[in-house]
Amino acid sequence: MTTPLHLLYLPLSSRRIAAFAKRYRALSSDRGYLVHGVLTAVFGEQAPKPFSIAGDTGERLSIYAYADRDLAALRDARDPFAPPDVDELIDWEAAATKPMPALPAGMRLTFSVRVCPTVRLGRTPAGGKTSGAEIDAYLAAIDKWEAADGDPQAKPVRDEVYLDWFRAALDRAGGVELESLRLATFQLEDLMRKSGNRGDAGRPSTELRRHPAATMEGVLRVTEAQTFARLLARGVGRHRAFGFGMLMLRKAPC
Repeated sequence: MTTPLHLLYLPLSSRRIAAFAKRYRALSSDRGYLVHGVLTAVFGEQAPKPFSIAGDTGERLSIYAYADRDLAALRDARDPFAPPDVDELIDWEAAATKPMPALPAGMRLTFSVRVCPTVRLGRTPAGGKTSGAEIDAYLAAIDKWEAADGDPQAKPVRDEVYLDWFRAALDRAGGVELESLRLATFQLEDLMRKSGNRGDAGRPSTELRRHPAATMEGVLRVTEAQTFARLLARGVGRHRAFGFGMLMLRKAPC
């Protein structure tokens, strides 16, 4: 049986996040990385994901997230050894939660989701790339096209590559069928990630990596309720702990 899913609303203080980032040397223009750091500091291994940054007023970041427990239980699961100022990063009085409704097979839903359409390269990647490297799905398609002599009539189109990437991701997850899909927004973003090296005092060092960030919108139909519930809880694609992959849903009009 699938674990019940809850939708959380977590308002974060922008001023306190900035102070937190400075104190822990986590300064970055990547808001997803900062929110990941905040949620991990507050909740430890129970940090909710996937999450979505729904708004930024300059004073407050509004975060939505899926979790396997309600707000009261999640608050009880906070890291008991976290510094007291960490707990103040979240405005608990304004935070809210609700259980997700039943999503039976046959239900039609509109959706919006921010994804990072990247792929892992295989053992013999084209274009002289490193085996196992994570790269933009579009650049991977271009490498394959060039390796196949680059017929101008078959050159990959970025929008189509990303749409195909998303369709494939949902096909692998199962439980859902797309009725319509469009690429609503796209931009290249510098995402902060651990580099695998060590910096000052033995701390893991970080580096900026340029990755695509795309917002997909459309209409889907649930084909298997429990499989779709697992997809919601897991999220779509990579970097789900950093603000990508959360399917935001509304009931589709008749």
